[in-house]
Amino acid sequence: MPVIKQLKDIKEAVIAGITTPAAIIALICLVAFAITLDRSGKVVHIAGGPNGSPHVDLWINSAQVLTDAENMEPAKLLAQGNIDDAIGEATREVNDRPSDLRTIICAGNVLSQYGDKQRGFELLRKSVDVAPQSCFVLLNYARQLASAGRTDEAVNQYLTLCKNFPKQIEPHLELANIYMYTGKPRLAVDHYKTILALSPDYNVVKKDYALALAASGSEKEGFQDFVAACSVNKEDASYSATARAILASNGNSARKAIGDMRIEVATKPKRVGPRITHAQLLLYLGREKEAKEVATDALKVDSHNPELYMVISEANLKLDDKDGALRAFKKAVNSLSANRS
Repeated sequence: MPVIKQLKDIKEAVIAGITTPAAIIALICLVAFAITLDRSGKVVHIAGGPNGSPHVDLWINSAQVLTDAENMEPAKLLAQGNIDDAIGEATREVNDRPSDLRTIICAGNVLSQYGDKQRGFELLRKSVDVAPQSCFVLLNYARQLASAGRTDEAVNQYLTLCKNFPKQIEPHLELANIYMYTGKPRLAVDHYKTILALSPDYNVVKKDYALALAASGSEKEGFQDFVAACSVNKEDASYSATARAILASNGNSARKAIGDMRIEVATKPKRVGPRITHAQLLLYLGREKEAKEVATDALKVDSHNPELYMVISEANLKLDDKDGALRAFKKAVNSLSANRS
């Protein structure tokens, strides 16, 4: 699946030790964007209408418009770390093509995070005005607001999206994640419930839902749901797609895949993402003791990472240590509060 590589690339770009709510929310939005990119759809175009005003073609509610924007030169330059070049190219392209939706989105995404941020958000607002019926254009705007630390505005956008597109999973998922990391787990529970009603086999959300339940005061029920989510067949586990992709890129050799992850961890010692992926790969391979050791060691990099404690909890469950699993699960819940402080 293409999304797996995108998720891996995003993880590589995330610096370990992120503990501020704004930084965590930015990461949530990046990951959610990668998930969205895996959807198919027709390309959205904007062209000059009467008197030079823009108009929108059909099939606008498609993730393809975001994929196209992400593949444009300014976005590529930014992904490579060439911030000044990305700003310059974004400015040039939007001046040359002020009525092209993908250009507006791409330039808005770049400038709203770097350079002339006011103009960046003006462009993103313009993209919404041009395509108010497009879930994905509105999603992009909400994500950029969240990434810029404008959380209240982002929440308002997500609430509108949830109301106008009630069967679209992404708005509920991203809003629930924001609620989780801003001290509102009860509100997160409601959105996770909606997601599971729409997609009952969404196992990634089942673990987050369990954590939200526990954080909102229903610790016993939350842990029971977490145990159930960890008890599925390994091919249905929340990390199975990532593990399979790593194995496939290493000729389906477990030894080579583990070696590859060890190298990645060694070359990125201050990043927690590769360590989490390494531990999850070991869980997938049935090497629970090693997974626990890797995740425990990763706490030296980020001692308040809920996902690390959830990996340790799952490893303990598979090692038939339910008490240890419960202790680690409680630490995952407590780490949410630590991240907000």
